[in-house]
Amino acid sequence: MIAEILYKLLNSDQAAPITGQLGQYSGTPAVFTNKIPDQSHFPAIVISDGGGADWSTRDSRGAQATADIQVYGDKQMSLALVHELAKLVYLLVDRHNLWPWIEEAGFYNLGCIADFPMDTSDPLGFPGYTIKTHVQVLEIK
Repeated sequence: MIAEILYKLLNSDQAAPITGQLGQYSGTPAVFTNKIPDQSHFPAIVISDGGGADWSTRDSRGAQATADIQVYGDKQMSLALVHELAKLVYLLVDRHNLWPWIEEAGFYNLGCIADFPMDTSDPLGFPGYTIKTHVQVLEIK
């Protein structure tokens, strides 16, 4: 669920400075959930759900969900350029209010915290960074 919501954020007008620097896939910016298609151009972003933990208040259910946002360049791209793009993603996502997408899913957004990008370059030579996100939600009654 959180990966889909972050996907919507990274395809919104708020992410234009980021998506303008991404490769293309079928005429759209290279932002995906789960995996990068073979025909995509780089740089590309992959968002995947990382699980979560339930918590509750006296009369409402909530959860802390996690998702990973991975930013990859092609083999010819420098790690520094990929880092700058990952930093832009981090600045957009960290402390971002994911309304209205969270509300559409039936929850209040209590906060989205992002960890600073960490180098997760691929052993095959693709430079990359991962941004771990933590989103707290509370069920709307």
